[in-house]
Amino acid sequence: MSQYTENDEWQLETPVKIELNEAKDLSMDITLKRLPRFYQTVIMFPSKVLYILSSAVFLLPVESGEKISLAVTILLAQVVTFQTLTDILPASSKHFPLLGQFTFFMTLHMALVCCFAIFSE
Repeated sequence: MSQYTENDEWQLETPVKIELNEAKDLSMDITLKRLPRFYQTVIMFPSKVLYILSSAVFLLPVESGEKISLAVTILLAQVVTFQTLTDILPASSKHFPLLGQFTFFMTLHMALVCCFAIFSE
């Protein structure tokens, strides 16, 4: 542990347990915790802002002509956020991260808002 250095993305939860058995096998137990601040800032905050802005689509009058363009712009911004997330997270079919699920459903919600904006005119 003398050569351990702090990491910006991970935090060491418990002390490292090192065992050497009779067969000269080395066993180590390491528990790490991912620090969430980066993901909260880069993914969660913009998604929440876009989610709040999506309700502004229905506040715009139909006569303004900007209702659909605002909905499509918000949808595209959410798709870019989702693409950023897929670049950051590892690809896995067994365990889809909760953050990925959140962003997926936010993107789905924005697509529905866009459809409602189109059909409400």
